[in-house]
Amino acid sequence: MAPLHVRITIRRPGLATRPLRFAVGRQPYIVAIEGPGATASQEIMLSWDDGAEKILRDLAFPSDARIERAGAWVAGLVAKAGWPAVSTEVRSQVLAGRTVDISIHSDAPEVLALPWSLLPVGRDRLRSLQGVRIRRSWPSAAPPHDEPACARAEGRVALAFSASGGPISEAAHLEAIQRACKAAHRMLDPAADVLPNASLEGLTRWLLRAREHGEPIRALHLLCRTAPMEDGRMGLVLHARPGARDASLVSPEEISQTLAPHADMVRMVVLAAIADDPPPAEAWRSLAPAIALQQAGVPAVIGTRTPLSR
Repeated sequence: MAPLHVRITIRRPGLATRPLRFAVGRQPYIVAIEGPGATASQEIMLSWDDGAEKILRDLAFPSDARIERAGAWVAGLVAKAGWPAVSTEVRSQVLAGRTVDISIHSDAPEVLALPWSLLPVGRDRLRSLQGVRIRRSWPSAAPPHDEPACARAEGRVALAFSASGGPISEAAHLEAIQRACKAAHRMLDPAADVLPNASLEGLTRWLLRAREHGEPIRALHLLCRTAPMEDGRMGLVLHARPGARDASLVSPEEISQTLAPHADMVRMVVLAAIADDPPPAEAWRSLAPAIALQQAGVPAVIGTRTPLSR
């Protein structure tokens, strides 16, 4: 049985410059849903005031009440476009054993960072339904390369990490990745497939060497601290340069510019960004680097809406 496809498109009118900037204040959005029971596109006004940001920040320490409040708030964005009727059909298809693919398509990073898995579906939420897959996509993303570099090679799973911003438990991450590789009959050689003290310059050299030697890195697990930037987004804390002890706060644009030339080789990036408890107030904007990488053409990017705890 073919999956049921539901597409939620939310555009911010007039968005032209600095598209990776998160909105502030009152903003208009045009919301449309493609799916059974959907209505015509609707224009809504959304205020990113302290109340809205608090709802999102509170999810770093979720409770039933906070989850309920956040789910209802997100549902309010798509209610006029027909989400109640669409959700009824989603639920019935899931109960019938059908897979449901839900795509959140937006040119506004603050929309992609929302907790869409909390959308209510009857008495349940999307995240609790078996067979529901949620994907976020950016409209101006570079098209993935049809023919990956070194296509005949299986490709490596690799880990790059930087503890310049504080403890990150890199040994535990490496152990977990090795267990996963072993279960999938893959190999991860710590001597060749792990880049410690990662910097932008070091990442560039490492990826170029993998390409030149015909040993492509297919999946890259990038582990580091995250911290707020001056514009309110979250950046990645890497080493300033190879061999240095000092740290550098890397913007989403900088990490995407480093990896974009290798999107034909690195087919997936896992961003494991870590922050202490309690996380910074801007933590819900942690998807900014993931959005930038997807915009740069990396086919699959896995990131967290709020930072991981070490």
